[in-house]
Amino acid sequence: MRPLLLLIGILFASGLLSAQNVWYGGPFNVGVSPQKTLQEASGMIASTVNPDILWMHNDSGDEPTLYAVSPKKGIIERVTLPKATAKDWEDMAYGPGPEAGRMYLYAGDIGDNEAKRPSITVYRVAEPVVSAKKTTKVTQNIEFETFTFTYPDGARDAEALLVDPLTQDIYIISKRDKQARIYRSAAPQVSGTSRKLEFVTTLPMTLITGGDVSHDGSQILLKNYLYVWHWARKGNESLSALFKRAGTRVTYMPEEQGEAICFAAKDDGFYTTSEREEGGDAAPIYFYPQVKTEGEVATTRDAKIPQIGVAPSNDTEGIYNLRYVIPEVSRVRVTVHNSLMLKIIDVASESGESGVQEREIDLIDQPSGSYVAVVETNSATVMYPIEHKKP
Repeated sequence: MRPLLLLIGILFASGLLSAQNVWYGGPFNVGVSPQKTLQEASGMIASTVNPDILWMHNDSGDEPTLYAVSPKKGIIERVTLPKATAKDWEDMAYGPGPEAGRMYLYAGDIGDNEAKRPSITVYRVAEPVVSAKKTTKVTQNIEFETFTFTYPDGARDAEALLVDPLTQDIYIISKRDKQARIYRSAAPQVSGTSRKLEFVTTLPMTLITGGDVSHDGSQILLKNYLYVWHWARKGNESLSALFKRAGTRVTYMPEEQGEAICFAAKDDGFYTTSEREEGGDAAPIYFYPQVKTEGEVATTRDAKIPQIGVAPSNDTEGIYNLRYVIPEVSRVRVTVHNSLMLKIIDVASESGESGVQEREIDLIDQPSGSYVAVVETNSATVMYPIEHKKP
């Protein structure tokens, strides 16, 4: 790798990583979410029963349906839950259930933008076996269990659902609180009943949009629109105890309304994807492979995805130097968004760019907070978070 490309790779990594024992490279574009059917992909898990299958579902507006998706082939099968509701499905989880040796899909109807719902629902379905060789997409009706929950301290909007594979405890993490709130329902879960969730702890982060527990239960991921955090479990400690320790930020490239995240089937990396509710190209499915050393983070990435790095100016507080590499001649648009991914600044719009480019981002008059530099080309959109402190 040329020194300049390596420098940009290091810039990219250093903004997202701190000292840790687990490192991830990437991202790699491994496919797309089926655009016409999964425009609002909000939940996602990787199957261990069906090779190379990601189970996904839409946000609000769809039927209560789970989709078996091959990143390369698209939708393999649809599984519909008869008489279930889909007010605001936000996340999926994967884990054991009542029948030993079987894996189960958990779908969380837990979204509540206005925090008014008197209760929320989690559905549990024994994972069916599907065939990636099918040429037709078959809709199945399937038996499922229903778990209804209430919060101990008032309604909350939530978009992250976890199931601990070691205990079968269910965890739900709130989204809109300034410090995310974690709630737990201890196993066993009893279908058809309503239970009050137990408040566990808060996290020093907000806008949590998804999470997952590794299939072996040893690792946990949570994400918001800008970052992904990782926790490593100490032996058989409870997740309630684990979340009272600080998580570590790992490699992640922000996405346009990126909500879904899950570990790979072998727990050797993780996938993410985003919603496309306002149209546009199909949302990429990105893979972040686990690497052995921190030095591999900067060099283990998709060469087709433009590289990007942002660093504060040495001369003026509130000014940031954006540097990116475009692998081929392309029209380029550079913008800045806030933490909700709303555009606030147009930086540049050029045609015919390739190679190394530099831009200056002026946030002097912007309030302190999290921002995102966005570089759009003909073939890709890349983003980089900026933590800004007003001078």
